[in-house]
Amino acid sequence: KRLKSKAFYERALRIREENFGPNHPDFVQSLKNLARLLKDEGKYEETRQCFERALRINEATFGPNHPKVAQTLNELAVLLNGQGKYDEAEPMYRRALAIDENNFGPMHVDVACDLNNLALLLKNQNKYKEARSLMQRALDIVVAKFPPQDPKITMVLTALNVIDKQIRNSRKEKNKTGNRKKKRR
Repeated sequence: KRLKSKAFYERALRIREENFGPNHPDFVQSLKNLARLLKDEGKYEETRQCFERALRINEATFGPNHPKVAQTLNELAVLLNGQGKYDEAEPMYRRALAIDENNFGPMHVDVACDLNNLALLLKNQNKYKEARSLMQRALDIVVAKFPPQDPKITMVLTALNVIDKQIRNSRKEKNKTGNRKKKRR
């Protein structure tokens, strides 16, 4: 099935490139579809190349501050974050957030998604204070935009609780370390 899917995506990519050219938004969509399949197959370098090409095309087509650029930055950053390449992913998440805030304002659901993604990356880097602040902003947005029973609220609230727990655990660990040093004296 995977081979057929990959062949299908590659064929769609060729057809769109032949019909629209290599810089058309429809070509970018096929490129990103192929990238997602490659990611599922664990072919991360090929995935990265597809997303980077899609990013270059979107920037050239729409300009560097377009929401489509932010979306592609997010997809590339998610890939890098998942590989533990935090230093490469972080500026992409921050740029995507800035683009979406400038285009949609600070209370848009795309901004909440950007905040969530960046907060999770910062959590992975043990930068809990900033991660918590960003996740709280994401929660404020989803609470304002969705009904109380919406799963997006639960998802963000759960992530915020995980960050809070890690903050508490970090404090406990610091206290233990501090107490051990005092006892040695």
